[in-house]
Amino acid sequence: MVAIGGGAGGGSYDSVGGAGGAGGLLYSANLAINNATTYTITIGAGGTGSYAAVGTNGSNTVALNCTAIGGGRGAGGSRSSYTSTGASGGRGIVTGK
Repeated sequence: MVAIGGGAGGGSYDSVGGAGGAGGLLYSANLAINNATTYTITIGAGGTGSYAAVGTNGSNTVALNCTAIGGGRGAGGSRSSYTSTGASGGRGIVTGK
């Protein structure tokens, strides 16, 4: 199984800003699944970019009790003084077993 969180949107203000981060990655080559079982999988959406503000975080991807965290938003900035902080990057976590 491969699960990847949605990438984040980049931010900008006055044409200066940072790119959004990549979504978290989960990988397992030895995951036992049953073809007679229905599994729910949620695909994380990518964040939106912005010209006049920070971007938005990417959404999480969830599959088989595993969560790949979406990427952190990009920061906005300015050639003169305005700055903002980007968000934490993506990661993978395993819940349940």
